[in-house]
Amino acid sequence: MEAGAESSERVIAVLGPRLKQLGRLAVGFQVAPSIRGDRRVRSRVDAAKSLEEVVSAAVHCLDVGGDVTLDLATMRGQLYSAEAAQAAAEKSLHQEIYRRENAEVLAKTAFGERDSLRVELRRSKEAQAQLAKKVEQLNAIVATHNEVYAKLAKRVQAAEDYAQRVSKLLVREQKVFKATVAANTAQCLRLPPSPG
Repeated sequence: MEAGAESSERVIAVLGPRLKQLGRLAVGFQVAPSIRGDRRVRSRVDAAKSLEEVVSAAVHCLDVGGDVTLDLATMRGQLYSAEAAQAAAEKSLHQEIYRRENAEVLAKTAFGERDSLRVELRRSKEAQAQLAKKVEQLNAIVATHNEVYAKLAKRVQAAEDYAQRVSKLLVREQKVFKATVAANTAQCLRLPPSPG
């Protein structure tokens, strides 16, 4: 509301001198010739700082002159017109202030949403960086496991190869053993019986 008051004061500051000039002009046209030439009247009208002071100076001069007439209805009509113009200007100013305040609220809301989105984007980037770091750590763990698995696979293969060689050797030794037993048995059978 302070902005509205300041704007109203600015409008009054702009319109005031114009209304005062309008009043001086109206007084100059409306007063009788005997008053127009009166320097005291002119100095009072020129010294007036507002429209009300201009009208007051003109009415005061009428009272002093006595025989001077002034169309007060015309002056009042002009004053009312000026006041109506001022009221319309103030209304337009208030509407403009209202529109500007709405625009400021919308801008503030938009800036707030922008800041929220920036915070959310920053958090998303931080989360993405943390996730990438975890993925990198997991990849390192998987690589280590793959290396261990490869070593274990080699050891298993070596054990299987060894077991296969041992199995072949065992089969061969069994054949040799069986052949030896068979030969010994045959030899024993060929021996003569011992004298009893």
